[in-house]
Amino acid sequence: MRCTDLERTLAWYTGIGWTVRDRGESPTGPTASLVLPEDPTFSLEFVQQPAPAGATATPPANVQGLYRIALAVEDVREAHASLVADGAIGDVDDPVVMPMPDTPTGGFTVLFLHDPDGAVVEFVDRPRSAVRRPTEPA
Repeated sequence: MRCTDLERTLAWYTGIGWTVRDRGESPTGPTASLVLPEDPTFSLEFVQQPAPAGATATPPANVQGLYRIALAVEDVREAHASLVADGAIGDVDDPVVMPMPDTPTGGFTVLFLHDPDGAVVEFVDRPRSAVRRPTEPA
């Protein structure tokens, strides 16, 4: 994922529960790899690429890289309460129920967040018992 300020991005993502696994440098700027402590099989990789001079708007989704990610959590309302109590990422909107009548669940409770560069990060109410995950990195 691209970010305009790696330190600001790391502070935000660690505020929602990720930990920094590794840091480095690429030809375009500093990099970092983040993992969730309870699930090292999935990581987010960030590279700092400052916005071009004179840029005033977020680039269109098809050219900006990752612009949305949905993450399963045990309990969205509990995650929301924890984020509000912690205050590490600032104001947090309330979760919403997204009806999906054509699915077996009928819908999901979702908490929509925005990272410092505007990428949407969704917490979706999906207990681990409903998600099959590998136990070791591939």
